[in-house]
Amino acid sequence: MKKIVVFAGGRGTDSLIQGLMHHEDIELTMLINAYDDGLSTGLVRRIIGDMLGPSDLRKNIARFASLSNNKSNRALAKILEYRFDLECNYDDGLAICNDFINLTFNSHTKHSKILNPLREKLTFRQTLWLSNVTRLFFDCIDNKNSKNEELTFNDMSLGNIIFSGAYLLNERDFNKATKNLSEIAGVHANILNITQGEALTLVAIKEDGEFLFDEASIVSKQTESKIKELYLIPDSELKDIVYKISKTNVNSKKEEILSKASKIPNLNKDAAKSIEQADLIIYGSGTQHSSLYPSYMTEGVFSKIMKNKLARKIYIGNVQRDHDSENETQTTLFKKFLRYLIPNQDFKKIQNVVDTVILHKPNPELRDKFYDFDISDIKSKFKFDINVVQKQLELKDGKHSFTRTTRELLNSVNVDEVSINYSTKLISIIIPSFNEDRYIQKTIDDVIDFTEKKSDFRYEIICADGGSTDNTNKILNRYDGKIKITHSKHFGKGSALKAGLKISHGDIVVFFPSDNEFDVNDITKVINPLVNQEFSMVVGSRAYDSIDLNNRLKRIYNKRSLTFFLSKYGGMLLTIIYLLRYRRLLGDPLSSFKALNVRALDDIKGYSNGFDYEIEILAKLYNKKAIVLEVPVTYTARSKEDGKKMNFKEGLKCLLRLIIVSIRSN
Repeated sequence: MKKIVVFAGGRGTDSLIQGLMHHEDIELTMLINAYDDGLSTGLVRRIIGDMLGPSDLRKNIARFASLSNNKSNRALAKILEYRFDLECNYDDGLAICNDFINLTFNSHTKHSKILNPLREKLTFRQTLWLSNVTRLFFDCIDNKNSKNEELTFNDMSLGNIIFSGAYLLNERDFNKATKNLSEIAGVHANILNITQGEALTLVAIKEDGEFLFDEASIVSKQTESKIKELYLIPDSELKDIVYKISKTNVNSKKEEILSKASKIPNLNKDAAKSIEQADLIIYGSGTQHSSLYPSYMTEGVFSKIMKNKLARKIYIGNVQRDHDSENETQTTLFKKFLRYLIPNQDFKKIQNVVDTVILHKPNPELRDKFYDFDISDIKSKFKFDINVVQKQLELKDGKHSFTRTTRELLNSVNVDEVSINYSTKLISIIIPSFNEDRYIQKTIDDVIDFTEKKSDFRYEIICADGGSTDNTNKILNRYDGKIKITHSKHFGKGSALKAGLKISHGDIVVFFPSDNEFDVNDITKVINPLVNQEFSMVVGSRAYDSIDLNNRLKRIYNKRSLTFFLSKYGGMLLTIIYLLRYRRLLGDPLSSFKALNVRALDDIKGYSNGFDYEIEILAKLYNKKAIVLEVPVTYTARSKEDGKKMNFKEGLKCLLRLIIVSIRSN
């Protein structure tokens, strides 16, 4: 059993830990600070008093519960993540909460239409617990003498109300409330607030002297001036500190006021134990100045990390900038990480706190100084050796690719990837096209319909055109915004597939032809064997379904006897070469319907631009000892008159390409 500790925030590590939670050989601990004080969270903090912000802990508990096999836990996760909209009035919100308290279904609003079916899926224990904590929250409001903070339901997170009630249920012990909610939601990972629960507010000063008086202002869009320093101010002193800061324009005086008032919280004892016993410590990605740096400021974090001499310690950089790091680079963010983690900037101890840095390496055409990483000055001064891994890690929209990033992490502690849960994979379906205006619209419509009906994976659809001169591109333009569209620099199917791969973000890629010969529902057949990493490629084979090959080929080529002969025996010849050269029997090497794990293409470069591209890739996969599976798929052949593109010239190119790759690999 490997023990992994992740310093995390609310959403920043989503892609990194989604598969780890069900790995039978991993015990996962999430260390999260609770300084959030956004609109909804800030309001419940002020109403309850002396409480940290539950938002990021709630999000992580809900995320784990949402991936549970238990429908009750999944329903509770959706309740925890439910937000009343901006138009929600007080009476409607209160009616929902009264239903929770009284175990009734009396409210009839748009909110109840969503929440009531979820409540019906809860266990009896979960239902009673929700009733209890919701009642305690409203009892607290009724018993407060001060009316300075009135509850509103506009953009209110229902989960924050629930957590606040759990805080009251657990005698105002924030960490017990976190543990209680995790247990009720059926979460088996350790989700811990990193401190002992001291009620502190995160503030910051910028290089130009601007004072950021709460966490919400730190994560908001910033001016050009960088954030200079972070401070943790006791809630009870915040109002006075804000007043003092407002009375001076001298930057050094502001810093003096904040330094004197700032407190360093103590480390949660359970968190300390997890760090000491960890096999792998991950400094996760996220909003650095709010989600990560404040966690490293906790008293005891550094000493416990130093004490664990055996653990691997890996820093993971963001794949894109956040508002708080608008004018930062990977270099400056990493240096700040060291500054907040290592007391007194004693960087001689750096080797004991981090040994590997994993960073996103964007496409070369994206020239952005944010991705610059150069710590040569630190390395030369203190003569430490650090492993820097820079690879394409982005899935999309600033999120890490789970497969690519987690592979690097698991390799560091020798954990087998086979039993990872890949239920959140992104599947890229690449549709290559060349003069297919007769069939492209139906093909795309069928693929879109397929992906909309399937909820087991996430999908992206990419149509890559290889130089069409008919109306294909006009048809593609109708789908702009619904699918990704790209054009290859060269003519040919292989060139189109390479163009599609270049912009794809999927962990699994499907090559699906645009000619309407294959059944879109068979996409499930070719991706399922790849989900658990059992195979590198799956070929949708027409051979299994071809009881009478002669008649099928005659329908395709009609009276063209020479073409019929070459097609029949040319395919057989390719199969024989694969068998003799690679000792692998491949019944349908010319099938254009395939799926593959993206990592199978690591270190493989395809030079072909035509139909021979897939033949080349197959041969090179076999050279790497990759395992290729064939599965039967439904195939309806079209004739040359209907636009069949494969011909003698392309077939000959496939044969020659296979021979060339075979000879070179020898």
